[in-house]
Amino acid sequence: MNENKIEGAFKGGAGKLKSVAGEALDDPEMALRGDALQAEGKAQEAVGAVQETVSRVAGNVWSVVDGAKGQAKDAYERASDRAEDLVSQVDPFVREQPYTAIAIAALGGFVVGLIMAASRPSVVYVKPRV
Repeated sequence: MNENKIEGAFKGGAGKLKSVAGEALDDPEMALRGDALQAEGKAQEAVGAVQETVSRVAGNVWSVVDGAKGQAKDAYERASDRAEDLVSQVDPFVREQPYTAIAIAALGGFVVGLIMAASRPSVVYVKPRV
């Protein structure tokens, strides 16, 4: 329970007492001030309830963000480890047979280029001879 809810409940109770006292003493102005204080207390309690809800939701959001951050960090570490393993396997081959490695890389690039070129439609314009 936050400060606004406590203070609002206190004002509401004081307003109720003032309102009852105004009715008992046949003082309409005191009763009206008591009703106003009671309404102010209810409004302040509502503000406190909203603050608590916002705080709770913000806490939930931060816990989700922390979880996502942890998952992203784990995924990065796994990818980094896999890349290091791949480098440790490929590096000796490249050092021993550099020309073969260059030829394999060029062939791979050529194949990827063919695949990318074949995946989009090509339009060829033919200009008639005059």
